[in-house]
Amino acid sequence: MVLVVAWPLAASAPALITGATWWYFVPAFLLAERALAHVEIREETQTLSLSEAVLLLGLVLLSPHGLIAARLIGSGTALALRRLPLAKLAFNAALFAGEAAIASVFLHLVFRPQSTGPGLWAFAGLSVFLATTFGAGVVACVISFFDSDRPLGLLRGVFQVQIFTATASISLAIVGAAAFARSATNLAYLALLVGGVLLLLKKQTSTAQRASDLQSVGQFTATLVGATGTKEVVVTSLREVARTMRSEHAAIFIDPRSGVSSQTYGREVNGFSPSNVNQFDTVLADLDTPALFADSGHPDTTSLPTVGVAAPIEVGGCVGMVVVWDRATGVGEFLSSDPRMLGSMVSQVEVALDRARLTDQLHYDAHHDALTKLPNRLGFTEQLQAAAHESGTLFVLDLDRFKVINDTLGHPTGDEALKIIARRLQRAVGTDTILARLGGDEFAAFSPHCVDIASASLFAERLFDSIEAPLDLQDLSLQLGASVGFAVTPMHGNDLTTLMSHADTAMYEAKRHQVGWQVYRQETDPNDPRQLELISALRHAINARELDVWYQPRISLEDGSLVGAEALARWIHPHFGFVPPDEFIGLAEGAGLMRDLTDAIFEQVVEDICRWDESGIRLQIAVNLSARNLHDDSLPRRVAQALEGRHIETDRISFEITETAIMVDRERVVGLLQELRDLGIAIAIDDYGTGYSSLTYLRELPADELKIDRSFISNIDLDAHNFLIVRSTIDLAHNLGLVVTAEGIERQEELNTLTELGCDFAQGYLISKPVPTIQFEEWVVAHRPVVLV
Repeated sequence: MVLVVAWPLAASAPALITGATWWYFVPAFLLAERALAHVEIREETQTLSLSEAVLLLGLVLLSPHGLIAARLIGSGTALALRRLPLAKLAFNAALFAGEAAIASVFLHLVFRPQSTGPGLWAFAGLSVFLATTFGAGVVACVISFFDSDRPLGLLRGVFQVQIFTATASISLAIVGAAAFARSATNLAYLALLVGGVLLLLKKQTSTAQRASDLQSVGQFTATLVGATGTKEVVVTSLREVARTMRSEHAAIFIDPRSGVSSQTYGREVNGFSPSNVNQFDTVLADLDTPALFADSGHPDTTSLPTVGVAAPIEVGGCVGMVVVWDRATGVGEFLSSDPRMLGSMVSQVEVALDRARLTDQLHYDAHHDALTKLPNRLGFTEQLQAAAHESGTLFVLDLDRFKVINDTLGHPTGDEALKIIARRLQRAVGTDTILARLGGDEFAAFSPHCVDIASASLFAERLFDSIEAPLDLQDLSLQLGASVGFAVTPMHGNDLTTLMSHADTAMYEAKRHQVGWQVYRQETDPNDPRQLELISALRHAINARELDVWYQPRISLEDGSLVGAEALARWIHPHFGFVPPDEFIGLAEGAGLMRDLTDAIFEQVVEDICRWDESGIRLQIAVNLSARNLHDDSLPRRVAQALEGRHIETDRISFEITETAIMVDRERVVGLLQELRDLGIAIAIDDYGTGYSSLTYLRELPADELKIDRSFISNIDLDAHNFLIVRSTIDLAHNLGLVVTAEGIERQEELNTLTELGCDFAQGYLISKPVPTIQFEEWVVAHRPVVLV
């Protein structure tokens, strides 16, 4: 605003020293802008220009109008020869005119020298200094406005450079004016001297730059050696290329099929980013060697920086380019030697990227399964450690019956099945879950969204269902099963090792009980410190015969009389107290103590039967056998030894087995049961209806009794479905020559209904809970036949 008001007054002022013509100064401004010398001081490049000197002479020798015209035409032509874009050219032209105008205002209106002596030149020099300093400040503000990464603190550096260059140029102009005042020859000598100095500076700068470039390329190569992965090499390369080329920005543009991602370093300018890499196809087609480039006006290159250096790069058979642009503050333009330097660095980048791609491939192979392309155990572990989830669930999944496919159809078919299963699991788990193949037919998954047992159970069911669907292989429809175990963090552990161990334990529990999926339970973990202590104590309790046998009575539904009981193992630990049967029996199976446990319980039962016989109490006692007992070929021999010398009728003892235990190895189990039956011992099928319920094995098994599970007995008088199932089962058993026992009776109405259906025996809480031996004996003495309505 001040300039607008003051300019008309200053513009009317005449030249302070007349005799010069304004158009003489046009070539002077042109040469001053073209003849630049770059001097490196304290690692900062300072540009020496004679434009301030010419401006000072013009300020004294020309009128304000003539000065502006000469500066605009001369300096503007120099800028046009640099092929600057129109906007930048217009801005700089306006800035040059403004500096000339401001200098004129300061000299003619502010300082107003009264003579042509030394004072005039001092005031003129100060006016030029203030005007060009103002111009430098405007440039710094514009840069800060368009580049948020460059704060206004940049002004300090700009002013330091301005003080250096303006002072040198203005001093030279005053010396030149003084020399000219004495003799025109002196000015010619001075011009020759200044020209020589500028040439020497250029030569020295060029030599120093080449040495610096060689050192920089060496440092660049050494820096790349330390980079390993592809991403790290790209980031390091762009950073170091920009630093070495003393540029604000660098970028690599290349086809993603090369295994390298396009990327920029520094601020994205004018849309120049990897997202618009397709805009550079035209540039790539013409870029055979490193070259300087400028805005060509081609519609496909409108996003290119206005001036920069580009070099082609080839990685993995794909061609791209590396670009640098925007020289750093205080550094001159790109030189003709810069493309060669960039090309040398790009050659090093190509080597580093080829090495990094190989390293990445080796890393990928080491962390992924070759067949399914899923992470392997190592990759799964590293991904989980990197994710560092505070909550979530770890799942371990093991395929059932997969060995059958490998053995019957061959390993290639088995491999194809694994690939299909992997794809199904990927669809089932979604994108946020980490899925891996741990090896063989075992998979693992971690879901951060399953934060409790309920949500984890639903997720496990989804995994299970994805495996259960039939597989179409070799014109066959095959069906695999799966056992899934899971552990929830932090409920079941906070570190990966603990979670993996607990999920693995749960998986084996699911497989052992054939329940599909199972959450981790501490009481079934053989590796839990409590479990380890319990195993040791259990071994001692078995050897010392410290386990108790409790009995649950069984009555006849014909007259309500007591006919027998089921023997149940119980353990009261001195420290842990009552240990649930499911827990210590599971521990015995896992620790290989089932044979000793069964022998101890059986021997106690035999002793109790002998004692009761002496008291005139004749009962049939049922003893439970586990799946492991049924695979122990020595069981019949040990039973015979326990009965040897005892005056006991063997039909006073029965063994109860579950449907699931029978189906593990049916042929072997049938043979063992037949040996027991040959000893005179009755065989009862326990929990009938909860397993396979196959009519085939009912026909083949040497069984005497069928025990219907309590889930069918509950509310039989109210539930029509249960009523029909139980009635059909009783009829079937009787037709096969088997007696029927109903388990879990808790209500009189249930007992009455079973009596009407012709069920033979009953046991349950309505009759009596399992009680210790002494209490059972007291109950037997006090027992009266149950009233059957």
